[in-house]
Amino acid sequence: MIMIMYHSSPTSHLLLSTSLKKMYKLHTLSLLRALIPTTFLLSYYTMLYV
Repeated sequence: MIMIMYHSSPTSHLLLSTSLKKMYKLHTLSLLRALIPTTFLLSYYTMLYV
């Protein structure tokens, strides 16, 4: 399906790339949001055990 959209026209390709970029940004933001508390908890537990 992506290949069909890719080959259909340059405008759809542009739209696809921009939407992919937006999705990538959102994904990285959510990953960072998930990583920050995880690292905090890990450091907290290491402080408790050390």
